[in-house]
Amino acid sequence: MGIHHEIITKNYTIRLQKGRVHPNDHWHQRTEFLLVHSGNCRVWIGKEEYRGKPGDIFVIHSGEIHALTCEENCFLYICTFDPSVLYSFQPVVQFLQSYISAEALEQIGLLEQVRGVFAEMLQEQNQADNWHDVLIRSDIIRLYSLFARHFPREVSSSKQSMTKFLHFQQALSFIAEHYGEDIKLSDVAKTINYNPSYVSSLFVTYCGVNFKSYLDRFRINKAVELLQKTSTTIAEISALCGYENIRTFNNTFKRVTQMTPSQMRAGRI
Repeated sequence: MGIHHEIITKNYTIRLQKGRVHPNDHWHQRTEFLLVHSGNCRVWIGKEEYRGKPGDIFVIHSGEIHALTCEENCFLYICTFDPSVLYSFQPVVQFLQSYISAEALEQIGLLEQVRGVFAEMLQEQNQADNWHDVLIRSDIIRLYSLFARHFPREVSSSKQSMTKFLHFQQALSFIAEHYGEDIKLSDVAKTINYNPSYVSSLFVTYCGVNFKSYLDRFRINKAVELLQKTSTTIAEISALCGYENIRTFNNTFKRVTQMTPSQMRAGRI
């Protein structure tokens, strides 16, 4: 099946995952905190496999390939967030240990506090008043800071590998900001001061697809969101998502989603 690149457009998401989950190798640009609320699960991060029990925490950093499986009785808190949430407070993001056991949290008196923060984030997201966004961001920063203080990770990756991934992150950020324009591989290469062939190799390495395929998927993902949440016309959505020719937009949309834009808007498969 290959490794799936999951595109998450929101700054953060918090959810309570209930019941059976089947493993699916994927990665995303977001950092992910996972708390086992009840039951047992198995988590794969990179090449390591972990068995989670109630109170255990898993930390998946931006770009790390991971997968999860759990049974019917398993409940998980899952929080994903854009690492930029942290930048104004901590310019150099500290890598954290992938696995933090309930026993380790209990030993330093943080287990119940951490559980409470996850529950509070979910409650705030469901409440969705004028202050929920600020409060959730502050909770994310608090969790990250506590984990960084007590459970820092010794980064074993080579400097060259980390540099390549940072370049890839820059390329993805450029696409996220300019997808509605007529951008080309050369434009992305120029913004990170490397040649197009190098940038092209980054997409193949980290996404398993070339630059054009990734750009189309990103644009169509945005188009789906507009179709489902707004009354903007299909022609306008085509232009907003970087397609000057609506026929090209329709063909690309059908290839990526197996549906036409009209079918997507009507909710038909």
